[in-house]
Amino acid sequence: MKRNKPRKVRAVKNRAAHVRQVQRIPPTAEAARDEGPRLLPLVDRSKEPSRLEHYLDLADTALGKKSGIKREPKTEI
Repeated sequence: MKRNKPRKVRAVKNRAAHVRQVQRIPPTAEAARDEGPRLLPLVDRSKEPSRLEHYLDLADTALGKKSGIKREPKTEI
């Protein structure tokens, strides 16, 4: 008599976990319209001087096209 091997049991995936929790709406519905970006910038970066401007100022100062930073004259003690 032949001995039966025990069957290998496969782990069954829970298919219910993969079901979407969000209800889909048709693209023609009123709620599906695009209202544009949702995020607002926190800082207006256009007002901040860039590093490039700083380097251009340094180059202009080195070439003599722009007066350098005005400093108080050093007094010797």
